[in-house]
Formats: sequence, C-alpha cells, structure tokens
Amino acid sequence: MVKTKSGLAPAIIDIQRRKKSTPKKSTLLKVSQHANYNALKNRSNITDHTVQRLAENEVPKPSIWYSTPELQFFTNQAGRKWVRFRNFEYTCQDVNDRVVTFKIQCNCSVIRCKATATIDGQNNIRFSHRPHRHRKTEKVPDIWTATTLDAAPTQEENEQECLQVKNEPVDLELL
Repeated sequence: MVKTKSGLAPAIIDIQRRKKSTPKKSTLLKVSQHANYNALKNRSNITDHTVQRLAENEVPKPSIWYSTPELQFFTNQAGRKWVRFRNFEYTCQDVNDRVVTFKIQCNCSVIRCKATATIDGQNNIRFSHRPHRHRKTEKVPDIWTATTLDAAPTQEENEQECLQVKNEPVDLELL
C-alpha cells in the first residue's frame, strides 16, 4: 500500500468519496404519488369528474368542469398551443406535440392577468377563482379560414379554365 499524508491508501480515499456522493437509500425509496403503473400510464382514468353542459349565455362558475362547443384549439406562429373561449385566449403550458390525456394548465394570454383554466383529456374546461383583469377582446373572425375558403380557387376550377382556353380556336394571323 502507498502511504499518503493522511496515512490512508488512495483506494480507501476513493471509496470514501463515493460513499459521500451516493444518495441515501431512504431518499430513493420514497413512494411517489402515482405508485400504480397503470394509473400513471392511463392518466385519463384519474380525471373522472362530473361535467356540466355550458349554455352560450351562461356565465361559468369557478372550480366546476364544463363541456362546451365554444372551446377552440389552435397553434400560433411560434408553435405554441392556445385555447380560445368566448373572446378570451389562454396559452397552454407543456403541451408541445404530445397527445393530451390528462389535465393541462392554461394561463390568460394578456400580460398580468391572473385568470387560469384547466383542460382535461376530454376537452372539458374548468376555470379558476381569479377573474380576468381586462375587458374582452373584440371577436376577431378567423382570417385564415374565411379568406382561404373564398379566395383560393379549387383545382377543378383551374382545370376548367385551362380546358376552356385550350378548346378555343386559335387565329394564326394574329400571331
């Protein structure tokens, strides 16, 4: 064995360093909230709750799950997921490109507004107790759907125009 200043061999010092850096077994064996693997795998089973139908003119109450056709999902230019409900827009956190099978927390898109909503895997929504700190934004029509449906001609129209031009006789004297 090689003697060091402390009188211990280097191998023994190395073992002592490893013992200090490894976590205790008690911290590794803590029981997690989702101890059942099937509950973790199928989180939609966890979100069983009573859902009420929300009418168009009805004001939603906080902490109650609602099912409504007014809920619209869309993606902005930066790729973030947004939810629109009655002229209020919410940004969704931690969605990226995965399938939503559990609850998502959404915040109001207006700066300093504390209103939040939670959306589950069945597209039901629950609002928090915090109200919006701003007025409703004006209802903006979906520009992309309105303009693309009216302005963009279909392929059949293009083909018919081409066929009509091709079927006309051509005067060689004009060329």
